[in-house]
Amino acid sequence: MRLIDDGKLRDIVACGDGQNDAVIFTDGWVPDPRAWVTDDSCLDGAAGRIGAAMFHKSLAKPLCFDMDVPVEWKWAWEERGAQIVLVELLAPLIALYTWKTFLHGRTCIFFNDSTTAESMLVKGYSNAAVDANAVIAEFWHLACDVEICAYIDRVPTDCNPSDGCSRGSTFVDAPTHGWEQCRPLVKETWVERGPGSAFREG
Repeated sequence: MRLIDDGKLRDIVACGDGQNDAVIFTDGWVPDPRAWVTDDSCLDGAAGRIGAAMFHKSLAKPLCFDMDVPVEWKWAWEERGAQIVLVELLAPLIALYTWKTFLHGRTCIFFNDSTTAESMLVKGYSNAAVDANAVIAEFWHLACDVEICAYIDRVPTDCNPSDGCSRGSTFVDAPTHGWEQCRPLVKETWVERGPGSAFREG
């Protein structure tokens, strides 16, 4: 309802010449819960790691980044065996926020290798993971602000170029493939309470 109330009105028109402007691949990674270390200690106080790579027809080089997810953001997450779905959902939101300048008014396909995360983003909500709904809501609210025409789809893990980024190998992948590594942007409101905090009830 908030997106309907606050969203901008947009004309329903054909998207330019039918050619896509950008493709963003995202991925999330959390330590295997069966490992001999905890989720927090494995990443030196992080709750997981995300990675993203953007291929944009107006840029000379693809862009990429990786980012450790602060453990402080876990306060609103429900207890579950693995938090991979929440981490996978953070990746496209932070990618969109980081690269919003390049994506304003553009068409973009967002690929990730999680069937669950893809389904949640396409539907715009989840009945099974209610704690994810605030992150999903902020993604689509930001997409509306950026006036982006977004399409969500899944890509197999072996075909996801951001897979290495989420595993901390961006410093290797970027020079190897001719990508430009950049620093992910984090909204000031996310620093302490995490993405989606403005969309949570209570």
